[in-house]
Amino acid sequence: MARTGVLVAACALLLGFAAAVGSAAGQDFVRVSGNKLGMSGFSDGRAYITDLFRQAQQKNFNVFRFFVQGDYSYLTTAPGEYDESVFQGFDYVLAEAAKFNIRLTPVLLNLWNDDGVPLFEKFCGSDSTNVKPAPAIDLREGSTLNETERIQTPYVWYTSADCRGYVKDFITKVVTRKNSITGVAYRDDPAIFSWNLLNEPRCKYCGPEAVTEWYHDIAAHIKSVDPNHLVTTGEEGFFDESSKYAAADPTDGNLWGPRSGQDFVANHDSPDIDYAVIHLWPNNWAALDIDFGKTWVSSHVRAAQELGKPLVVEEFGKAVSDENQIASVRNPWYSLVYDAAARSIASGGPLRGAMFWLWDGTDTTVQTNPIIVSSGDDTMRSIILPFAQQQVGVCGSLGGNATAAPAAEAPAAEETAPQETAPEEATPSIVTLVAAAGRKLLAKH
Repeated sequence: MARTGVLVAACALLLGFAAAVGSAAGQDFVRVSGNKLGMSGFSDGRAYITDLFRQAQQKNFNVFRFFVQGDYSYLTTAPGEYDESVFQGFDYVLAEAAKFNIRLTPVLLNLWNDDGVPLFEKFCGSDSTNVKPAPAIDLREGSTLNETERIQTPYVWYTSADCRGYVKDFITKVVTRKNSITGVAYRDDPAIFSWNLLNEPRCKYCGPEAVTEWYHDIAAHIKSVDPNHLVTTGEEGFFDESSKYAAADPTDGNLWGPRSGQDFVANHDSPDIDYAVIHLWPNNWAALDIDFGKTWVSSHVRAAQELGKPLVVEEFGKAVSDENQIASVRNPWYSLVYDAAARSIASGGPLRGAMFWLWDGTDTTVQTNPIIVSSGDDTMRSIILPFAQQQVGVCGSLGGNATAAPAAEAPAAEETAPQETAPEEATPSIVTLVAAAGRKLLAKH
């Protein structure tokens, strides 16, 4: 799905990445300890961003998730060519977030937008391919794929070393960027919570190997140029049909979930991927009831426990047609997710937070956007804010002793004035995450 998210971090993850911040030292990088997480411009303009972060801090939200390549502002449109004005928007978002002790999870690529995987397919020429990689398991009719199916089957792009090279060059350019406002290289900036590699990948009826190998290779590359920050996938979390958890997948009879190309366990089973993520979209996947949601979350909690990694419900939401449905239709899904997160946090389990979709800091109504949570509606008042406040107290009682790794072996940061040295290493606090989803953070300024 082409969405932008907001992440909030406390002792748990809240709001997009849902969590309330414990000790906001400002120079603590986030670290993983076992299955816990620890701490060592929008299109409406810069004033909007500042106000959004101010509101988020007041609500005890602390992490936002957003797409590096926006619907309206392309950071890159050709290999090696970058729009400096969009980079400056990115600089501003990072600088403002730090002022309010907000952390950010930039999503580097998105399968679903023209400025994401389709653009990078053009870079390497794989856009001209139209193949069924595994016809023996492919349930689609015909020998070639229509446009909708083709965007969900970029097999050559995943597996080509040349295509991966363009992605790696792009990532290196982004993470070594030196902020024109603060002088801090992105890879050294504690305002960044983590990097998302690819939002909601697909390789339908390909088998799980293509997506897994891509994630592991790209994760290893980003760690080689930025050893400081956490890395995760950005996927929905479908289990491969061979998994013992495959029965938890959504399906409408055609095995689209188990044969999506994702494999939750294998995708996250890399030393370069620090925590696991899932999404939950009952309106988009099929006609799903609340029991499906409970099984979906609990199955991933068990799988994450076996992986020994933290888990975050990185995107979830529930559409309603009017305000009268908020309490009866939407709230049960939000309670499901946040109650599960609260139980896991209290018991030391792997689920460390949840990021809801969508909040924009205004009183936008569900008539305008059926998925939105406004600042004053019942979901915010009765579920999200109490969870965020609860996690502030939890955060204050926890601590950690991890320190940030030096980036001495990484490529030199890009020179953009003013220049400053990287922040000193600091001792992080254990943090739980609370998340919410927002709007596009990057725009030309």
